[in-house]
Amino acid sequence: MTLWDLKINQKAFIKEVSIENQGYEKLLSYGFKPNQPVKFLYKMSFGGPRVYQVGDIVYSLSSSMAKNVSITLDSDEDSFDSYLSKKIPFVASNLDQTQPLHKN
Repeated sequence: MTLWDLKINQKAFIKEVSIENQGYEKLLSYGFKPNQPVKFLYKMSFGGPRVYQVGDIVYSLSSSMAKNVSITLDSDEDSFDSYLSKKIPFVASNLDQTQPLHKN
């Protein structure tokens, strides 16, 4: 099962990232690592990117990236919710962009 297979508000843990290009290191640097909790928050229309919460940060991923992140479904909702119950800042990042989100 991959991130793209999750339903809205469904929770899981990252099992493996299997992208073999620059996307792999980018995902790892943003916290897409094994055993990290992930929650599918919402999706854009017409097959656009989907928005995921990984740890305490929110990202959008295209299908090509999300389909390369294997997951295991969360069997203990209480442990997952307690992990994510920290104060969560809303930081959105589109990992598929090659340009920075903000120019200084």
